Amino acid sequence: MAADLTRVKEALEELTDIELKALYIASNEAPEIAPGLLAWLEGACDWEMNRRVGRDYNLLPPDAGIDPSEVVSIDAVNAMRESFAGSGFAPAASKFFDALLKLLTGEGRKHQCYRARLCCYELAHWWQRASKSNAAVAKVGRR
Repeated sequence: MAADLTRVKEALEELTDIELKALYIASNEAPEIAPGLLAWLEGACDWEMNRRVGRDYNLLPPDAGIDPSEVVSIDAVNAMRESFAGSGFAPAASKFFDALLKLLTGEGRKHQCYRARLCCYELAHWWQRASKSNAAVAKVGRR
């Protein structure tokens, strides 16, 4: 059964160009704790940037790039969402992370593991710092 990416696509569409670029940069510069997830995030941002200029192609689901052994992905998304939300960066970014989380958890049917929560400590702190600096960039860009 194919993944329903509708909510993820809608959330990406709601991001401003500056917010989308900030998410792209953050996914590119984050510590490689969840490499498949980060690669998919970068690809999803690329997909949206290309869609906005008329180059439309299929967005692959996250499981196309995330190895099943990468148990930290769900917690990594939670950490990113909390960091972006805590910085007041963008409600659209929170909507994107919520949609991605629902997709990764199968609407809550998959559960996080304790080991994954411990592995995401470093990533959560990096995203917190990155989202604060990206929020400043976005505020400047809106003026």
